[in-house]
Amino acid sequence: MMGPCAYNKCCVVTEEEMDVESCSVCGNSVHHMCSNELHEGGLSVRVCSMQCAVQVADKCSVVDSGSSRKSPKKKFYFTPKADLALLREILNVRPFVAEHGKKGEKMTSTVKDHFVLLVDDFEKTDAASRRKSGVAEDFDIYHQLLTDITCQIKDGKATKHAKKDEKKAKADRLETLGEKFRDEACRRPSKRMKQNIDSDESASEDLNGHSKSKANNDKPVNSGKTLPVTLTTTQVNSAIAEYLEYQMRTHEEMQKVKQKEIELEAHKAAKEEDRWHRDFELRQAQIDLADRKGAAEVALRREEMQLRREELKLLNLQMEYISRRAGLDNK
Repeated sequence: MMGPCAYNKCCVVTEEEMDVESCSVCGNSVHHMCSNELHEGGLSVRVCSMQCAVQVADKCSVVDSGSSRKSPKKKFYFTPKADLALLREILNVRPFVAEHGKKGEKMTSTVKDHFVLLVDDFEKTDAASRRKSGVAEDFDIYHQLLTDITCQIKDGKATKHAKKDEKKAKADRLETLGEKFRDEACRRPSKRMKQNIDSDESASEDLNGHSKSKANNDKPVNSGKTLPVTLTTTQVNSAIAEYLEYQMRTHEEMQKVKQKEIELEAHKAAKEEDRWHRDFELRQAQIDLADRKGAAEVALRREEMQLRREELKLLNLQMEYISRRAGLDNK
């Protein structure tokens, strides 16, 4: 319909009447472009003033908040198609081989629980089908994916157990080696102390004038048991020093061996590089020789062709001479 606009700041400056619509709040007439300037919304809502625009905005916010509260969260249900997509993604990401404490970063608890159910169900049905006899059952992509996943899970567990056993064996070897070195370091000062005690006893017996027979009679009988030896702090420190010195010597020897290995590898690399350079030079010389030989053959062919041309010219001259002479003889 045609008529004036109720907006006090109407966009139309001329007195020409244009199409107007009713305000959604008060019912006054308003141009659609004036309404759009006041309120940006659907085409079904028209306003003629700022008060009407505020009322319409409040109503829209109330409706939006009510609809957001009433709209329930959409639930997700696993379907056969979703199971196939899940198995393919798990086979690509491989969360079951992640380190301890990082599996939650790969998949959520819902996906993990459903995946565990799928694997458990497959293992039960697979074990039951293996025990059965008769015609083989159908084997589709679903069973293939689960078979691959279960095989990779078993391989991952075996690898983890192997690494754990290897670490344990290495720790046992180091512990045994350390005990061996410690016993050897403690045994050396005990031997020296025993030798010093024996030498002191023999020297005191010589000074007192005792005979060897009396010394043998006074010597206590060895019952086959090793008497406990008490070590002093100095002896323990000397044993530790000897052990550390032994380790230093071993380390130096290992460093020398590694240095020799490095020098040997460098020598091998230098010889290999020299051999490669010689081979390259030989091949380059062969190529140059072949080029020179080809150029010489081309030059020789050209000379032969030139000789052939000269021979042909000579034959032509001879034929002309013979023909002229024959003509003269006929005359």
